[in-house]
Amino acid sequence: MDEITIKIRTGNDAFHPDKCKELSRILLNLTDRINTGFLSHLSDSTTLVDRNGNNVGYAKNDWDEDDAVAADPEPSSPKAPAWN
Repeated sequence: MDEITIKIRTGNDAFHPDKCKELSRILLNLTDRINTGFLSHLSDSTTLVDRNGNNVGYAKNDWDEDDAVAADPEPSSPKAPAWN
């Protein structure tokens, strides 16, 4: 299955008083990375940070190996941690 997972926790101070503004900033940064080729490899993942530098989530490629046409033998970044 081709799938990209994005998880963002919005409970810290960077999201107050305007949660939408900080969420937009994080997603725009992710968009810039995607436009330069990030998430084009089977195992790409990244940590997402708020304006204060705090880890607030991740974005990762969840491709199944069987669905991938070609996999990079040397992933560009480690797998994202599992979040509950």
